[in-house]
Amino acid sequence: MEFVIGLLVVAAFIGIVVFFVKKEKQKLNEMVANLNEEQKNKLALTDVKFAEGKNDEWIQDGMIGEMVNKGNKFAIKVLWHNRVIQNATYDQIQYGDTSLSKEDVEKNNLKVGDFVKVYIAPAKTVGCFKIIL
Repeated sequence: MEFVIGLLVVAAFIGIVVFFVKKEKQKLNEMVANLNEEQKNKLALTDVKFAEGKNDEWIQDGMIGEMVNKGNKFAIKVLWHNRVIQNATYDQIQYGDTSLSKEDVEKNNLKVGDFVKVYIAPAKTVGCFKIIL
């Protein structure tokens, strides 16, 4: 009986993970589908500037794909073109999650569709993706 319960718990966990992965993939596909060719080309042709002495941290252009007002800050999804990480998403448009204060968003007049500089450091656990103002 314990085996069946354990199996059900593992199956439920796998089902939840698959659900969220599909949901995130669908969100990315929707954002990419809304891009025009000029935006796609600008993302694809962005220069990658590595941090001095590091090959796992860099700065490149990204485009704000979604902004959600959370009160005193905005949750932001930034689209970027993966030209560095050698995995299944290499040479494809991806998005990273970050946030900015409401004050920074208003001061810089940021909106969906604006191009911004982003700092990307996938090896870090904190501050691995952020907009540079």
